[in-house]
Amino acid sequence: MKTPSTFLFFLIVAWLAAFSSCKKKDEPAPAPEPAPAPEPAPAPAPAAPTPVDGLLTYRAWQISSWSSGGAPQNLEKYQEDDYRVFYANGTCAFITGEDDTKDSTSAQPRKPIKQQNDAGTWALSGDHTILTIGGGSGSGTRYKIGISKDKLALTAIDANDKPLSVSRYKPKEGEIAGGAVSLNDDSDKRGSFGSVNARFASSAPATEWGFCWGDVKDPSIERNSKTTEEIGTGSLKGLVGFVLTNNSDGTEKIKVPSKATYYLRAYAKNSRGTFYSTSLKCTNN
Repeated sequence: MKTPSTFLFFLIVAWLAAFSSCKKKDEPAPAPEPAPAPEPAPAPAPAAPTPVDGLLTYRAWQISSWSSGGAPQNLEKYQEDDYRVFYANGTCAFITGEDDTKDSTSAQPRKPIKQQNDAGTWALSGDHTILTIGGGSGSGTRYKIGISKDKLALTAIDANDKPLSVSRYKPKEGEIAGGAVSLNDDSDKRGSFGSVNARFASSAPATEWGFCWGDVKDPSIERNSKTTEEIGTGSLKGLVGFVLTNNSDGTEKIKVPSKATYYLRAYAKNSRGTFYSTSLKCTNN
């Protein structure tokens, strides 16, 4: 038989157990341990330097200043929009602005300068320090080249690497020409067009080229003109050269009527459109 002391012992144990359970319920749960701080992201690797030819061709370059013999030369108003384009296929174009139709501000007036686009090729030396710009005949003008993302300096040099002049350029804003046709006139323009050479440089291959002429100042292949398709002598790195020649019987291909004035332009087509040279004027009096 259980004694009162035994009963009292079990009662005290039960009370302590109940008290301990209630205390645990009242205590707040332990705060979670803070998450470890994230490790700092590794610094990005420095960008690989862009090759000179990539910088040269990713945009057009508008002339900003030039100097000759160490002396700075002022840009004429008509030169301010002139720019160069170096196409990735190895051709290049010098795109000119409006013709100079006014006399210089100097004391001695001079004859206005006729501007015309030029087409040619470009190539870099193995160490990318010399740029050669030519017309496709294998020779050309050599330049020491200095280039960055927003500046281009071309120092023309002679055969002994002596500096002759420096032209500086800035990136051009706005639309860039997809090609250019240049025209070199070797005729005497006395009643007929003789040997006339043309070149076409573009970012896309030419599909047709030739000459158009008529009695309007800027003849086109669609307007007031006659056209002869002169598929030329081939191409060098995409540069197309073509020549206006005589007919097979020796007669002139373009004969200007007496007392008349004709204008002639070279043209070329590709996927970017149709491009024209400046006009040549021939008067038969």
